[in-house]
Amino acid sequence: MRLPSVDKERLLNVPHASGLLGLWRRAALPADVALKRLGLTPRLQRGALILLFHRIADDADSFHHCMPVALFDALCAHLRRHYQVVPLDELVTAVGQGRLPAGMVALTFDDGYADSYRLALPVRRRHGLPATVFITTGAIGHQQPLWFSRLAAMLSQTAQSTVPPSRGVALGLTSTTERIATYCELSEHLKRLGSHEREAWLQELSDLLGVKDFSGLRDEMVTWDELREMDAAGFRAGAHTVSHPILSHCTEDELREELTTSKAQLERELGRAVDLFAYPNGRSDDFNAAVVAAVAAAGYRAACTTVFGANGPLEHPYRLRRVILYGATLPPLALQLERFFYTTHRR
Repeated sequence: MRLPSVDKERLLNVPHASGLLGLWRRAALPADVALKRLGLTPRLQRGALILLFHRIADDADSFHHCMPVALFDALCAHLRRHYQVVPLDELVTAVGQGRLPAGMVALTFDDGYADSYRLALPVRRRHGLPATVFITTGAIGHQQPLWFSRLAAMLSQTAQSTVPPSRGVALGLTSTTERIATYCELSEHLKRLGSHEREAWLQELSDLLGVKDFSGLRDEMVTWDELREMDAAGFRAGAHTVSHPILSHCTEDELREELTTSKAQLERELGRAVDLFAYPNGRSDDFNAAVVAAVAAAGYRAACTTVFGANGPLEHPYRLRRVILYGATLPPLALQLERFFYTTHRR
């Protein structure tokens, strides 16, 4: 029998509200230390978690997964109180050396949205937590908005309610739910295309939907000045390519350009070496052995995926896994955190 969603939410709140989750955590952390010291029961040992965020929001956004700033604040307080939150490069070193504390966590943000500066940075500063933001450099400094942001703007702003299919894809526009479903379907198609073909389709959609003004996206991404301030305050920047392509679909020359140019741009603007990378989209079929080799050749020491899970000792440095937390309140997020520590990949 399927439980109503409200009952599911209440059930997820029980471990936190009753104190059972706190009791579990207080027992699990020292138990993990002992298991690791004695080399016992690897499957019961905790990995290191890399949390993935995209956007922090004042208000809900139907087209993007956003964490409300108040919830992010509560989560940061919870992380600081109960876990060891470290810079990503420190977690990479610990994983590579096979030394994983029981509650090691790193925070990462993808793309470089302005709300990472406006909303996430003050919260992170207040709680004294380090973080990494992976930057799509071609969208920084009021340059070309990210293609999926333009797609979301078209579908959310169009006054059209019925239009003919575009290249065989039906465009449902009669409700917000239909528009979101259309966005999901179109974005899956578009992300698999080369940049020229994708831009041609976006132009066709722009004409079809009658949305040509994207000036509202002008301030969507951080500026270089904001990024420098973030970087100096422990919100360290890593590379996320220039134009956010699926790297496994790039030619050898395109791949090299995306990896080296984004790295060079960041190093020039920040005045320091940049050696952490995150794959755009980041699922297992979005990067392959050739892409991994190119990332290493470009001078990066580690790369993050969006493949789900915690990172066990000696995890491949160019295939680091991350997790996204879902929920409207802190209790389900706190429960997910504890569960996810035990999701290391066993070869």
